[in-house]
Amino acid sequence: SGELYNLRLRFNPYEAENIPIFGELDDNFSLENTYITFDPDKEEYTYGFEALAAAELSLNLAGVFGSNLIAACTMNVTGVCSSRPIITCESTNDSVIYIKRDPEARVLLEKNCITVAGNGTELVKAVDKVLYKIYKIIK
Repeated sequence: SGELYNLRLRFNPYEAENIPIFGELDDNFSLENTYITFDPDKEEYTYGFEALAAAELSLNLAGVFGSNLIAACTMNVTGVCSSRPIITCESTNDSVIYIKRDPEARVLLEKNCITVAGNGTELVKAVDKVLYKIYKIIK
């Protein structure tokens, strides 16, 4: 469409290229209304990289696509999650981006869900990889 956007990402495409992407989304996936969900754990101070990953996704998707992003949790075990929708990739037909702390950094595309997995800065790198793919900067 010829529009210019100012993208603010932490890693360039070459730095994120080692993050593998598996699977495919179905036609129902839409960035219009999307849940961003994560696994809460007991210590709320340990969410630093998950929060950074969610913020980077949210700012980019809302800014470029005008996405309506809904913060959610996969379970209700903390105060933060008591007022949030409880959403997993399997619990809804709506579009979901699941930010998952995992030792193995990767992106899984399945039906209506994008799972962005990693730990620490690798999680943020995986988010950037997803954004580069959404923006069609990489294949």
